[in-house]
Amino acid sequence: MRVRWTIWVIGLLAFSGGCQVFNAPDVPATLQAEGAAIVAEATLIAETAQADLERIQATVEAGETQIAEMNSVNQQLLATARALIPPTPARAVGSAPEVADMPMGEMNFGNVVTTEFLNTGVTSSIRNSDGCANSLQNQFTQSVERIYVTTRATQIRAGTVMTVEWTYEGQVVFRDDWTVSRDAVDFCLWYFITPDDVAFSPGRWSVQLFVDGRAVPPAVDFAIMGS
Repeated sequence: MRVRWTIWVIGLLAFSGGCQVFNAPDVPATLQAEGAAIVAEATLIAETAQADLERIQATVEAGETQIAEMNSVNQQLLATARALIPPTPARAVGSAPEVADMPMGEMNFGNVVTTEFLNTGVTSSIRNSDGCANSLQNQFTQSVERIYVTTRATQIRAGTVMTVEWTYEGQVVFRDDWTVSRDAVDFCLWYFITPDDVAFSPGRWSVQLFVDGRAVPPAVDFAIMGS
């Protein structure tokens, strides 16, 4: 009877041990599953990062394209502005000494403007205070930085178009025009050229002013002397 009990106990223990073996976790399979999960997660992260990088690159490229388009538009607008509003030429105007601007109705009778131009000539310098010539000249050296043509209008209306024409050895070498911006009396006008506008070649020169297309006498002759 004891032998049978012992055999039964041994069998029970063996069966119990077998169940523990059957129920024990499969470590290699678990590690493999976890490894596969890590690989899948890493792959997903890499794919997400790649997708983010591609989106960033697309955004950068779109931004560069937009900047290029904006630069092109700006250049077109600048070209249009330059066509509509030419660069300010190298000239300016100023009031003669101790003479204030006056309404044109006080400047003449019958509202008819008769403009005279006095002291027309050329010079290498003008007074900053009024734009009139310091002194008139008839010859210059090649090293001169600027040659001004100046005149003094007895009265002039805003909107009057002034034109200047420079001639060298009988040939027109530079021409430009501008519009008077205000009504004025005893008004000094001046315009200058530099070697950047036209080469100051030695020889015979002349400059002619025009008002609304009509020549203002006299044409002024001068010379540039060789060094």
